[in-house]
Amino acid sequence: MGDAALSKVGRERRVVMTMPVFSGVYRAVSESELIAILPIQLAQTVAPYAGLTVYKAPIEIPTVQIVMIWHRRYSNSPAHVWVRDLIAELLAPLDAMHW
Repeated sequence: MGDAALSKVGRERRVVMTMPVFSGVYRAVSESELIAILPIQLAQTVAPYAGLTVYKAPIEIPTVQIVMIWHRRYSNSPAHVWVRDLIAELLAPLDAMHW
């Protein structure tokens, strides 16, 4: 998403490393002169502990939609319904968070 947003304004990233999880990204940034694009909820949560400053991206970056999927055979399973409801409840506050 970041690459697509930069491309729209005629810019591109200079990638110096890649990491499989965001926790590695913010740790690398906190110990270097690098910058990164992170989900706002994560950035605002870790910034005080990692010594980071959070800025709004100077370009429009589309919102990521997180969805749950499961095999239809589990649609009526009480345990499966319970865990899906729990996940939805835990993630609902993220829907209300905005920059």
